Amino acid sequence: MKPFDLEAAMRGAPIQTRKGRPAKFLAFVPEAMLTQRLVVLVGQSVLTICESGEVNEIYESNNDIFMAPKKRTVWVVRRPCGDTATLFERATKAEALLLAVTLRDGAVSVHSMEIEE
Repeated sequence: MKPFDLEAAMRGAPIQTRKGRPAKFLAFVPEAMLTQRLVVLVGQSVLTICESGEVNEIYESNNDIFMAPKKRTVWVVRRPCGDTATLFERATKAEALLLAVTLRDGAVSVHSMEIEE
C-alpha cells in the first residue's frame, strides 16, 4: 500500500482504508488536536484521524488511510517459445495488434491486462 500523501489527497487523488474501502478527503484542520487533523468520509461515517493517515500512531487500524492504487490497462502480446513465452507490453490495443502482425507468428496472441501501480 502506498503511504498517505496529504498534498495528493487535497488535490483529489483517490484514498482508501487499510482494508481497501474507498474514502473521501473532506478537510485538513491544522489547528485541531494531533489525532483529529484529517477529516475523511468512509461509507457514511465521518472519521477524524492523524494527518499521517493513521487512526492511532501506536497500533494499526482497519480505518488507517492510504493512497488508493492507480489502475491502468496494458496490452500484452504473447509469443510462445518452446515451454515458455515472451511477453511484450504495449500501451494500446492498436500497438499490440501491429506488433502481433509484425512478429508473423500464427501462435501470437494479444490480451488486455489491468495493472495496479
